[in-house]
Amino acid sequence: MMRYPLLAALLFTLALQVVSAQVPGAEYAVNEHGGWKTVLPPGTFGRNAEIVPVEGGFAISAASFEDLAWDFDTEWVLYDPETGAWTDYQFPQAEPALLDLNEELLTLLEIADLVPDDPRIKYQLIDGGVKLAFLLPHTDFYDGLSLYESILIVNPATRSAKHIRTWFCQGPPSAELTVWDFPEQNMTVICNVIIRHDGNAIRTQSTHRFIGRGFPAAYQLVSHSPDHRYWIMREADFYSDHIGDFYVYDRQTGLSTVMLWNGTYKPQRDFVVWRSDAALMTNVGEYILHLDMAHRQRHELLREELSRLADDPESLVSWLSTNGEWLLVAAEDGALLLGNVLAALTEVE
Repeated sequence: MMRYPLLAALLFTLALQVVSAQVPGAEYAVNEHGGWKTVLPPGTFGRNAEIVPVEGGFAISAASFEDLAWDFDTEWVLYDPETGAWTDYQFPQAEPALLDLNEELLTLLEIADLVPDDPRIKYQLIDGGVKLAFLLPHTDFYDGLSLYESILIVNPATRSAKHIRTWFCQGPPSAELTVWDFPEQNMTVICNVIIRHDGNAIRTQSTHRFIGRGFPAAYQLVSHSPDHRYWIMREADFYSDHIGDFYVYDRQTGLSTVMLWNGTYKPQRDFVVWRSDAALMTNVGEYILHLDMAHRQRHELLREELSRLADDPESLVSWLSTNGEWLLVAAEDGALLLGNVLAALTEVE
């Protein structure tokens, strides 16, 4: 008499497993290989998966899923590496730092006669909102490269404008690393120019002189420590295909040291994760670089582990979480893997 309830229970269990395989919240078996967790099995992702590290985990585009069993009601989903949960995700609305030129602003501030009439111009408030910095496009090399050849600093209070030449300043949409404003230090950094504010007056200095390099180059600020002591500078090179070399500049000692040679990826504002005022992580691709400037230590984390995940490590695409704890890896076979970066750091310290 018991066999029919048992059979029904078995059929219900099998049906539940089938349904679970089609739900984003389904938990796949944890397959461990060398400390790596299989988040999604092979065949799940296409070759160009869109993944963005965000607070709380990784935002993944629904269009990235090649396996049709994964169907979503939203364009993006959030994967939480701590809990393994999948939830709907929508990016917070944020106004871009660099804004498009508009006539209303120029009319309101009565500075229309100081700014060229060019719809490609972008601007940002600097000096704590007292002045405006306008990026003026290069006449011949703007389209496709978004190169700017000069900066126009306008002070509405004095109706004054100052042109400052830049060297191959690559701005949006090709680059996000353009204008950095430090009002508490009376300083603004735009491309390869340091601008110091002294009331209504400004003084300029090239970044290569600022960091003590003996030859002219387009050094651009791409990140800084929370206490502003350490600056990460990129030596931009627009004559070749590589991104450029990265340096750590210590503003307290005035010394600059090599951080990375010839990065192969486009740096964003969050490409460096600061673990403290003196320690950082960044995803190099073949490994995770950990630098501790206070103790002068350099570690290349997960290099061997990543090399074991594929015959060709360059076929792997990876994303470092915003807190530096997790590395999410999309394998060439469409699988999604998860590694613990902090666990790897603990092993070498």
